Amino acid sequence: MRSIISVFILTIFLFSLALSQPKERETLPPNPRDLPEFFQEKTQPNMGSGHRFPELMKSPGERQELLSSEKNDPFQKERDFGYTHPAYSQSNENLANGIQESWVSHYASGLAPSFDDAIAVAIDGQGNTYVTGYSNKLPYGVDYCTVKYNSAGVEQWAVRNNGPGNSYDKAAALAVDAAGNVYVTGYSVGTDTDSDYATVKYNSEGVEQWVARYNGPGNFRDKAAALSVDMAGNVYVTGESWGTGSNGDYATVKYNSA
Repeated sequence: MRSIISVFILTIFLFSLALSQPKERETLPPNPRDLPEFFQEKTQPNMGSGHRFPELMKSPGERQELLSSEKNDPFQKERDFGYTHPAYSQSNENLANGIQESWVSHYASGLAPSFDDAIAVAIDGQGNTYVTGYSNKLPYGVDYCTVKYNSAGVEQWAVRNNGPGNSYDKAAALAVDAAGNVYVTGYSVGTDTDSDYATVKYNSEGVEQWVARYNGPGNFRDKAAALSVDMAGNVYVTGESWGTGSNGDYATVKYNSA
């Protein structure tokens, strides 16, 4: 009996001792307010639209005021379209690795709301950047939309291509030749052909030179996916094309340099 009491007393003592030990302090993530801010305060001109991108806020109060105004007007960003600004927010990881953004450029159609999706990018020998994809239009549908930026990220021109079906036209690939001509391909809805390959050539100033369309033997869904240009200016386009009973096939088209 005496041994049982001793064991009971020892158990209580050990339990009390364990409760009296300090708990290990949890490690909490740093408060974002304690982190340095990486905002540059320069206002950059809105190239191509005549607007100016609103000045980046300097203080938390000013940033909150901007967020509140955007909440009241959800399409404000779409109205400030076509702007270029330096990198104003960079991750700590990028900064630690010595990686710096040189510039960031935005393009928006100006519609409210706007739906603009870049798909492909190319660079020429002078450091100009070319981006293509699709951009919405009224009353519905999207067009090819191709934008050229100079080496500083300033928009030089933006061009659109609307197919004969006035419906959905989505660019998928682009290339630039040594003379600065730009070639864009993708798919475009026709009048009685569903979607066709649609390949467009622009000169270095963004002026359309020609449009070539390809409708496969199945007269159904033809979607170009890739494009290449050789040293002589010949253009090669490939993608998916419906045959007569074979559904989707490879279909590769070569266009001359005209």
